[in-house]
Amino acid sequence: MIRNPALRGTRRTAQACALLAAAACIREPQVDAVSADSVPATLAAGAQLTFDPSTIRNGQQVGPLTVEATDVAWSEALSTWTGSVRFRGELPLRGHVIRHFDFPEVQSTCFEADSASARRLPRWPEDERRPWFCFENDSAAHRVLGAADSSRPVDIVIDRFTTVRAFTDAVNSARLVEADACFRSRGPIIARLATTDSSGPDAWLRFEHGLAGDSGLVRLVEPNGASLVVQWRRARSALELRGFDDFVRFEALLARRGDSLSGEARLSSDAQLERDSGGTLGPSARTWLLEAVHAPCEDPRP
Repeated sequence: MIRNPALRGTRRTAQACALLAAAACIREPQVDAVSADSVPATLAAGAQLTFDPSTIRNGQQVGPLTVEATDVAWSEALSTWTGSVRFRGELPLRGHVIRHFDFPEVQSTCFEADSASARRLPRWPEDERRPWFCFENDSAAHRVLGAADSSRPVDIVIDRFTTVRAFTDAVNSARLVEADACFRSRGPIIARLATTDSSGPDAWLRFEHGLAGDSGLVRLVEPNGASLVVQWRRARSALELRGFDDFVRFEALLARRGDSLSGEARLSSDAQLERDSGGTLGPSARTWLLEAVHAPCEDPRP
């Protein structure tokens, strides 16, 4: 979220901090390989979504969003508008999961939008702070997004975006609706019945609406385009997957650890028969350790 306006080294910062003697000068969050006081150059190009705090009202449209709540006032001491504005409406964003600026004392899950996504976040006039915020549904966000990793881009959808301008420790916030969730398996999934080679081309698990909820659909996709849609639900600390079509039945119990999924999977088919160790003819089946690693959903490799 946005912390201190990036006015380092200027008289304005010094004046603001002097006027607010009870408040510390605000620190920017620490993110690897990113300048803490920099703002993407594209934000100054005129494409940024902004609003006028002097006329902002509940129900007003700001871009694709609707103003849901306002608490705005003019500060004579700072000669600027301060307060908070909350918006209703979903926004797709791309960026990185980052640590809260007070980590490890504060371990909130936070997010910084990239330069293109940042333009969609409503901004106060002359607000040059970095486009970051923390999630109000923190436990769900941490469960879905995992630990901070500034090297891996993440696609998310948020709502209830709230922007705060108070020159204090207040942090912008939003509610996580969903996040991209695609995992590249080690070896095939559906093709397990057709081959004994577990080192064949990798398949995908594509969670249709991310993992922000407690259940949903996941599409199992092979390199040749063959796919099977199954249901998933949370089962304590694991994900339970079950589904079938006219040819195969799939089930798995997968534990998530960081950016990976692993657990026992089973695939069977009544349409394909084979003999068991006793010579009895029955449905073909395979059981194996399914392991998959998070990968961008738009990855062109199958």
